[in-house]
Amino acid sequence: MIVKCIKEDRHEYLGLNRTYFVYGIQYEEGQVYYCILPLEDDRAWYRFDSEYFQVIDETIPTNWTFGTHEGYYRWFTISYEEAATDEDHYGGLVDSDPIEKKIFQKRRAEMIDDVYNTHIIKDFNRFIYDLSPNLSIQMNIANKVLDIEISDANAEAKHRKMNILKDDGYSWYLIESDASTFKANFTNDYLRPVLKYLKLWLGRKNFR
Repeated sequence: MIVKCIKEDRHEYLGLNRTYFVYGIQYEEGQVYYCILPLEDDRAWYRFDSEYFQVIDETIPTNWTFGTHEGYYRWFTISYEEAATDEDHYGGLVDSDPIEKKIFQKRRAEMIDDVYNTHIIKDFNRFIYDLSPNLSIQMNIANKVLDIEISDANAEAKHRKMNILKDDGYSWYLIESDASTFKANFTNDYLRPVLKYLKLWLGRKNFR
């Protein structure tokens, strides 16, 4: 979930028109709060009244869960497991406890990757359908590495055979295709050239 600041807070922690990733949502005494990092190097997230933000991406991480906390007031939390169920986790973050910091860093990476992957899947499927409704796709994403296999149900289609590898040590793409199937394994920064080769496989000679 991503929000944009539309109103300056009185302490000037937030940047007007700046976007923030939401690490959790809290509800207390009839008010909704978003848990965000005002600065990337902050050691712990802080909660801000939702009135300061406009939601620009409603995608919720799949690892979020629901929990309640009993304090002076009772509040409800929807977030990653430790934030939602462990009342000591946030205090440990504020105190720079190395264990709690490691937990948050791990959960943070999971949440960001999860939202990113959700968009990749949606956008890629839309792209494939726009190219041809005859195509079927299988896709796996892990650690920003994509593995796809695309088949064409059109028996009369004639596709190019390809065997292409590019590897610079950090990023790569491997494409293998025959008359009916296009396979690719690649890091996400090479999505664009893979899509170009996919179009070429489909017989689109003039592509960008």
